[in-house]
Amino acid sequence: MIKRYLEDVIPNFMFRGKAILIFGPRQAGKTTLVKKITDQIDGQCLFLNGDEHQVKSFLLHASKEKLAGMVAGFRILVIDEAQKIDDIGNILKIFTDSIPEVQVIATGSSAFELMNKTSESLTGRKFEFLLFPLSFAELVDHTDILTERGSLEERLVKGSYPEVVSIPEFSVRTVKSLASSYLF
Repeated sequence: MIKRYLEDVIPNFMFRGKAILIFGPRQAGKTTLVKKITDQIDGQCLFLNGDEHQVKSFLLHASKEKLAGMVAGFRILVIDEAQKIDDIGNILKIFTDSIPEVQVIATGSSAFELMNKTSESLTGRKFEFLLFPLSFAELVDHTDILTERGSLEERLVKGSYPEVVSIPEFSVRTVKSLASSYLF
């Protein structure tokens, strides 16, 4: 597993009474990053996926009491694909204002949509981070400078998405899938 720089940065912003929002393209490693960060922290973590209908239904018109009951016993709440949840901005606002002892981390691959849904209600209540595909520096830390310089042409053609780099035999298929998903 290639270490991401945000792995060391984000924990410094946790438990400060603000939501943490992590934006980035699909397959850049947001969920993996959050799992690595939360695994290092003592206490239970509740993971919710905004793609799941049951999660969306439960959070629809959620009150402070309902949300507090949902996270009772947990120190961290992660909402993956948060942009898919209606009224996510107000839900995150309730957590930061009324349940500040629970650290909320929300991820979204549709950064524009998630930022639109959270910008007004979370003004002053959030820390935002962008996670891009692997940087040259992250790759050098994982291998070495000579290896990465030798791989530069391949990286320029195929990119540096984690799956492209870590599973080379799938790289062509992965790049084609990502490109067709984004373009079409």
